Amino acid sequence: MAPTRKSAAEPSRRSERVQLSNAIKVSEQEAKLKAGVTKKKRFRRPRQRVGCRLLKLPGEIRNSIYRFSLVEPEKLDIKPDGPGEPSLLRVCKSIRNEGRSIYYVENRFNLLLNDFNGADFTPFLRQSNRFSRQPAKYDNVIFDMNGHANWDNLVKWIKADHTETPMRPDTEGPVTPNDHVLAGAFGLAKLMVFLPWSMLKEALGFYRKSLVLTPWGEDWDDVD
Repeated sequence: MAPTRKSAAEPSRRSERVQLSNAIKVSEQEAKLKAGVTKKKRFRRPRQRVGCRLLKLPGEIRNSIYRFSLVEPEKLDIKPDGPGEPSLLRVCKSIRNEGRSIYYVENRFNLLLNDFNGADFTPFLRQSNRFSRQPAKYDNVIFDMNGHANWDNLVKWIKADHTETPMRPDTEGPVTPNDHVLAGAFGLAKLMVFLPWSMLKEALGFYRKSLVLTPWGEDWDDVD
């Protein structure tokens, strides 16, 4: 029997698959169009990196600017709680490194100590010692002693000098009784600079007990 011809009203299986595939593509395109309408792309302006113009100047001009901004004609009074470094030194790391070598060397600082609290100035003296032309010698730092005798604070001060950063004051030519005590304590620390702190602390204890025998030991007579 000869094959019969299918009527147009009865589509083949292949044509059904093609129509289904086309319908899926159309639905995907419509979904993409809807998504594009509801969510617009944001315009992003490219970032422009502008370097610090100060650092582009010649070194001689930068140093002149640093000196004009950081160096004061009068002594700077420093307390344990401030003031901190000038704002120019907080602009960026490069300016901070360049400016601190001028700020800490070419200024004169007056440390306002109270009750022998020299250890409270350790952070400041650590920075000053890093940039000093002669480490451990503070030619531009004055230890302005105020307040009363305080043995515990004096021991903390000597410990910071012995274990952290050199912070020995100028003890030449003592004037007041407390100056004599300070000179003796730091003189003992200088002799024992290479020995452990435990040995120096014990030696300071004996030194404290001996103060009652001196004419300037009245303020230190609370010996245990």
